[in-house]
Amino acid sequence: MHERAILGSAQPRIIAVADIISLTANGVVYTSKSGATETITADALVIATGSSYKGAYVKNDDGLQKLEWLEKLAEWRTAAAKAKHVLIVGGGVTGTEVAGELATEHPTCKVTLIHSGKYLCNESARFHVKTLWGLTTLPGNVEVLTEDRVEATEALSFPDGPRTFTTKKGATIVDVDMVLMCAGVVPNTNFISAEQCNEKRELVVDETLQVPSLTSAKCCVFAVGDVTHCGWGRAMVADAMAKACVVNILNLAKDKPLTNVYNPEKKPFLPVLVSLGRTQGVANVPFNNNFLGRWVKAPTLLAGLVWPKMGIKGFSLSAAAKGPSP
Repeated sequence: MHERAILGSAQPRIIAVADIISLTANGVVYTSKSGATETITADALVIATGSSYKGAYVKNDDGLQKLEWLEKLAEWRTAAAKAKHVLIVGGGVTGTEVAGELATEHPTCKVTLIHSGKYLCNESARFHVKTLWGLTTLPGNVEVLTEDRVEATEALSFPDGPRTFTTKKGATIVDVDMVLMCAGVVPNTNFISAEQCNEKRELVVDETLQVPSLTSAKCCVFAVGDVTHCGWGRAMVADAMAKACVVNILNLAKDKPLTNVYNPEKKPFLPVLVSLGRTQGVANVPFNNNFLGRWVKAPTLLAGLVWPKMGIKGFSLSAAAKGPSP
């Protein structure tokens, strides 16, 4: 799906795998789409396997092809259109944005958003208040419960009818007919032994972006993005790490020593732009928060900025995507 984003005269070999089984001293063992177990050897390896949610509809954790993934999302959209009360578990950016979309597109459906943290999106108290206000301006009804938890399993519907959930603090959530899991983000390191990761199952990288616990005399192992201890779950960080990692890949190719290309201990400023449906949004940048959230993020989810960077060209934005839709 992303072949168009890989430019240059030397096109890489792209292999769609079913699963990664393990790492060897100088390569990767994986299962192909046909079910065969195969191995690739390499002089250098970059682990960029990202992270996963507990839920099945937030990220394409199963590596489905484009049409398969769109079909799966269509099932979710159909269920959401029929639901009368949706419970969203996890009030980070993803859960909050989904709540905003549902309250915009299906105003007759009640949405309950439960978050274990004190503030939505795990930001400041001010950001939390602005987000709550933004949700109240939407056509639908969004109820927010913070600093609380609930035992629930993701479901598009329940065969025995709507269910009632009781939170850890004793709050009752009644007549729920759909549950979406937007919590429980974990790095995709299941193919790596626990002793080679930190306590959060993340890969710890040094300033060369190597993973000391995995690098061997036969193969330099690098890691970038969400799978690392300094990825912060952000695409902008993964992008910066990838560009820095390329420097040392080129050094290896030229038989030059590796250099310090990234500071894994310095947390960068992470701008947060949250869309609340197509009409509202909030941001945490010093200036123009309302403008950036409402007019930049909400209409298109930044598609106009991100797609060209991924090599996707020739598209046009609709009139509704150029500003908040009525």
